[in-house]
Amino acid sequence: MVKTIQSLVENEEVLGIKISSATIIEQKMSERLEHLRVLRKEENDKMEAQKKQIDVLEKARYYAVCHEHN
Repeated sequence: MVKTIQSLVENEEVLGIKISSATIIEQKMSERLEHLRVLRKEENDKMEAQKKQIDVLEKARYYAVCHEHN
């Protein structure tokens, strides 16, 4: 009976440690995921800015060509 209780207590301690480890891993994964989301947004913002820049340059080139012929 004592061994059973002792075994249960040890199992509970092991489970507690495993749960703590899993919680820490989950937190780190959440932090990493958030970091990746931030990086993705930054990349999307850069791409959007580049698209706008290309659009402006294309319009400038178009107007330059049009005015060159006039």
